[in-house]
Amino acid sequence: MRILYVTNEWLGKPGGGVTHFKEIAHELTQAGHELYVLAPGYHRNRPKDWSVPIILIPLPGRNFFSFALFEALLGFCLAVCLVVLRIDVVLNRGTVSSTLLYYVCRLLRRRYVLEVNGVSDIEVKSMTVRRFGVRLCGWIFRRVYRSADFFICVSSGIREELISRWPSFAGRSTVINNGANEKMIVPLDRLSCRRKLGLPEDKFIVGFVGQLSLWHGVEDLLRVTRLLATRGSSNLVTVIVGGGERLDILKRQATELEITDYVVFAGEVARDQAPVYIGAFDIAAQPHNDPVIGQLGDPLKFWEYLASGRPILLSDMSSSRRYVKTGLIGWLFRGGNIEDMAAQLEYITDHRQECEVIGQANRRFFEQGHTWRDVARRVEQVLLGKNVLDGEVDV
Repeated sequence: MRILYVTNEWLGKPGGGVTHFKEIAHELTQAGHELYVLAPGYHRNRPKDWSVPIILIPLPGRNFFSFALFEALLGFCLAVCLVVLRIDVVLNRGTVSSTLLYYVCRLLRRRYVLEVNGVSDIEVKSMTVRRFGVRLCGWIFRRVYRSADFFICVSSGIREELISRWPSFAGRSTVINNGANEKMIVPLDRLSCRRKLGLPEDKFIVGFVGQLSLWHGVEDLLRVTRLLATRGSSNLVTVIVGGGERLDILKRQATELEITDYVVFAGEVARDQAPVYIGAFDIAAQPHNDPVIGQLGDPLKFWEYLASGRPILLSDMSSSRRYVKTGLIGWLFRGGNIEDMAAQLEYITDHRQECEVIGQANRRFFEQGHTWRDVARRVEQVLLGKNVLDGEVDV
């Protein structure tokens, strides 16, 4: 099968979106398919370490004009690729011009599958965006996510939201979650990781890896650190791994809370360094505090925590809470509730042996259908036009 995988993201950009794209492309190629990537060429330098052919649309820098130009050129470029490369199916990771691409595929009798990774008009409401911006995102969203032969949703929350808007969506969609690389991310010796990173060897470390967006709740994690420090929990250290414009805000918060001795900000780290940081944790945190956005996402870090064999302190506002049961995943707390998160951490620090047991169970659970190879196999079935069960496993 010849596949054209389309995205409007710069392939050299760090983050979960490009990681997902790259891993799926690699695994589909490993499965014997001929896959090509069609993406924007925001920079002259081609992205490194890609094992598939990449077709870049040349653009004048990385700005809004270039983004709009890419979307304008995409329909024509897609048509050329379909004919010249004799593509059988198009897999699109949510470009704005998706409806146009769908009709190009219909005209040339090619199957068109759309990945849905968020609900933009809901997400922007949690940002500092003017009402016009929210309406514009809603208008675009309604037109982008209605035209495809089949839809792949990254979470059940997204699929349920779309079905509530368009009931016919139910028969043309499925849920396929994210995954993790089982070879790159493995359980590591905690003490060795701490020595390598220069982290304290004798402390209990709770850590976070990922984007520092407002709804990820890292501010709440810092407040909990402050609360436990005032209660005499000097053995607790919080490690924050991630960059972006909110990093300085969080550092100022830590200073104001007078917890700089209890918090380590690692900043943005290389992709191959993230597993080492997770390996240094006693427990990983996923402290979502937005009940709406938390249900729509499927954080990559959740699967990477499991692959690393670490237990998770998980907000009940996260879509991942569905996997929690006795002896698996970790501990739930009421999202946004500082006292409840602190109570859970106090219990965990007194029952470290449970962390080890749950961490081992998490790795086994991850290996039972949640590697990128497993995810790509489900995507492959959709591309072939076969029915596929939702990727979320009932445990």
